[in-house]
Amino acid sequence: MNLNLILFVAGAAVFQALPALPNSSWFYSALLLPPLLGLRQLRPFAALLLGVLSAFGHAWIYQASLLPQELEGKDLSVVGRIADFPRRQGGAQRFEFDIEQSEWPQLIGARLRINWYRSAIAVEPGELWRLRLRLKRPRGLANPGGFDYERWLMSRRIAATGYVRGRDANHKLGEADWRYGLLRLRYRIARQIAQLTPDSAAAGLLRALAVGDRTGIGEAQWERFRRTGTNHLIAISGLHVGLVAAAIFWLLQALWRRSFFLTRQLAAPRAAALGALTAAAGYAALAGFSLPTQRALIMLSLLMGALFFSRSLSLIRSLLLALAAVTLLDPFSLLSPGLWLSFGAVAVIVLALAGRLSRPANWRQWSQVQFAVALGLLPLLIGFFAQASLIAPLINLLLVPWFSFVLVPGLLLGVLLLLYPAAAVVWFELLAEAARLTLWLLARVAELPFAAISFPQPGVMLIVVSLLACALLMLPRGVPGSLPAVVILAGLLLNQPERPATGRFWFTLLDVGQGLAAVVETSHHLMIYDTGAAYRSGFNMADSALLPYLRSRGWQRVDLLIASNNDNDHAGGVPMVLKALTVARLLGGEVMRFPEAELCSAGMEWQWDGVSFRVLHPPVEGRDVFHGNDSSCVLQVSDDQASLLLPGDLEQKGEASLVAEYGQTLGSNILVASHHGSKTSSSQALVEVVSPKYVLFSRGARNRYGFPHPEVVARWQQVGSQLFDTAISGAILFRPEREGVGLTPIGFRQMEPHYWSQAPRSGE
Repeated sequence: MNLNLILFVAGAAVFQALPALPNSSWFYSALLLPPLLGLRQLRPFAALLLGVLSAFGHAWIYQASLLPQELEGKDLSVVGRIADFPRRQGGAQRFEFDIEQSEWPQLIGARLRINWYRSAIAVEPGELWRLRLRLKRPRGLANPGGFDYERWLMSRRIAATGYVRGRDANHKLGEADWRYGLLRLRYRIARQIAQLTPDSAAAGLLRALAVGDRTGIGEAQWERFRRTGTNHLIAISGLHVGLVAAAIFWLLQALWRRSFFLTRQLAAPRAAALGALTAAAGYAALAGFSLPTQRALIMLSLLMGALFFSRSLSLIRSLLLALAAVTLLDPFSLLSPGLWLSFGAVAVIVLALAGRLSRPANWRQWSQVQFAVALGLLPLLIGFFAQASLIAPLINLLLVPWFSFVLVPGLLLGVLLLLYPAAAVVWFELLAEAARLTLWLLARVAELPFAAISFPQPGVMLIVVSLLACALLMLPRGVPGSLPAVVILAGLLLNQPERPATGRFWFTLLDVGQGLAAVVETSHHLMIYDTGAAYRSGFNMADSALLPYLRSRGWQRVDLLIASNNDNDHAGGVPMVLKALTVARLLGGEVMRFPEAELCSAGMEWQWDGVSFRVLHPPVEGRDVFHGNDSSCVLQVSDDQASLLLPGDLEQKGEASLVAEYGQTLGSNILVASHHGSKTSSSQALVEVVSPKYVLFSRGARNRYGFPHPEVVARWQQVGSQLFDTAISGAILFRPEREGVGLTPIGFRQMEPHYWSQAPRSGE
């Protein structure tokens, strides 16, 4: 039985690794299930096949629901309902939208993720609206170490993303109906909590714990939770649902036993099991039946069901049944780090208590459990996030009881007291103080330099072997293998990524949409050329693409940061990089607002590890002639096999100066096209002089400027250059193929293909 459950989950997990979605003929393999199920020896193969087919079915339905490509970029008028809590930020509001009426039948029933910019109208969950939308298929950035937005959209069944167009075409048509009753109830509770808690940060924490509304938690707060390893406490998770169930079970059983009449009708443990499950379901409903609460509810249903029917069910069997049930309901959840961390935590506790530890009865034993969980989840945390919190065991030792026995119970009581406004005012004043104290403590702890440590992204095999090593360390004393396990874990912690050989450089052009961010690595040095954009909403390309890539590569120090010019799409992320990493030197093509910044000037030259760097533009004399894009810092990097030219946003005036000054010495193997492929750049003279083997365009898919311009593309093709585009390939990485061969490019989408990837086609 356990083997079949494991194989079912394994089948669904293996499917998620497919680079492309198979065609529908795969469904005919279901005909193999009856004969496989008929023979006991073959049932494991049936379980494996069933897992694959279950995941395939969900993926096929999702792909069929996606926005048709012919509707991308067009104005569409649709009628639908607001399907979640709207989030207002930076003058815009974001929400999910379920389409109910449309002249395009394929859109009916689709869920969209919508931004409404510069709107004074506040939408509410469940409302019926007619909106004019401009949509695109789910699409995100593709970078090593970065967040997979397309995978996240698939996990939420989002068929398209887009924004509201115009004003007069958008009208509210009606209020929420019965289908959105639970969502409206949760929204009203969240709004009342916000009104009773003037401190927005405290209100955000209380709303998240009460009804799963995390729209009030800012990115700075999330970073503190991540650095302290306490973000699991903010989501209504198995911990909170389980504690509510345990409290109700204990209380109901104690009271039920006091009644002779009640115990004759139903045994106290059975009644307590029903009551605990009902309470857990109620709390899960308050959280909107989020994935963590679904997982907890499934496991509790198994445990309480076994108790009610007087059946024995081991914790391991319960864990596997719950994992298989979650996989059956939603195979996409296997792509979520949260699933593996939550089930992993339970598995570690079960293994530790069955092995070296006794059941926690005091603070010392409770602390041992916390350290066991921290150790057991360490490989997963490093694998998923390239980061682990060293302070997590200690802070969780304090905050898990604080959340479990003070904040969450007090908050649930506060939700009931909302029916009595006078009492609720007083109670929520106390809760607000408790929330402020919690946030203050987390802020102080997160500032500690050893709170969290970044690690290079390890390979899959190293993660798997490290998990086995952790399991070995938790087995009873005397079981052999402890020393090899310690050595393996030391290897995980000391793992170092591959670096270029001396005298060679590696180049990475990151996918940052309509902007530029590039990284040059030598054997011991790192240079960043531009950082991508930052937006009023708080979203920025440094935190989303550049810094995750550097962490995955194990870099903690930047030897040189260059902002080619001051335009937002090039220099918007500079403050984030300066805050996150140690930057030894900062150069700018234009005067920058940072006191440590120097002006980038032609004639600057240096060598790192046998690799030559030289600044070609702007000139020291006559600098005032060049302004804006033409003042971009132009850099050439070369070793004895390859050379790279980075011209920033240089336009034809600056290019003419460059060609006149340097002539044929501009020749380079690799060129990042000036100004993203604008018609005002890539002049014929520059094209002929540089004549690169590879030309790279850093631009956003379907950008409003139409970059790269067809004339520019044609000019580069005429000299035989091979063209690469971040909007199509994702990040573009240049690595040496073998000794004696120059740098060879590979697109990240081709390097790590996924069936859910929605990369645009050439020309889009």
